[in-house]
Amino acid sequence: MRASTRLLIIAALLSSCGPARESESDAVRPRQSDSAATALAGLPTCASGPAPADQWPRLDQGPFSLQLPPDYARREVQGIDSHVGQFTAQGRTLGFDFGWYSNPLSSPDNAGLRDYRACRDVIGDRPARIVTARRDTAYFAGAAWRQVSESAGGVNHLTITVESRDSLGQAEALRVFRSVRFR
Repeated sequence: MRASTRLLIIAALLSSCGPARESESDAVRPRQSDSAATALAGLPTCASGPAPADQWPRLDQGPFSLQLPPDYARREVQGIDSHVGQFTAQGRTLGFDFGWYSNPLSSPDNAGLRDYRACRDVIGDRPARIVTARRDTAYFAGAAWRQVSESAGGVNHLTITVESRDSLGQAEALRVFRSVRFR
């Protein structure tokens, strides 16, 4: 299966779950744009988690950077209308999509996923939707930032997804998400 197809499948699986609900008093406070924050207002705040390890290298991806454990290797993938990338390590695959049509991970359909959780956080000074789920023997995690920059004719979004063989890879993904910084 092509790497770009695999990234789309992971994003589709993660986006196929419905959002958790919260009370109106827990609405997210806008940081970057009101409409990006408003889209996350129905989600609970994420529990704080560990930051990425200091020894993880920071990888510049153009409009954003992130930290990954040193055992990840870059794999070449071809995007159609956005900046995409993929990194793999033993039993783990991370993919990202930065562009106008990046998946918001917010679809209400459930495609065989269990242990689905969704929450909101502010990462890289921007509101983010964080989701985790499980399907068969695979663990998934995803993060989506809406309206992170503008380009000629559109607004760019970022989605990062991780598929792992075990829950340790899923927990590691959450640390990676917290490392994201925007230019």
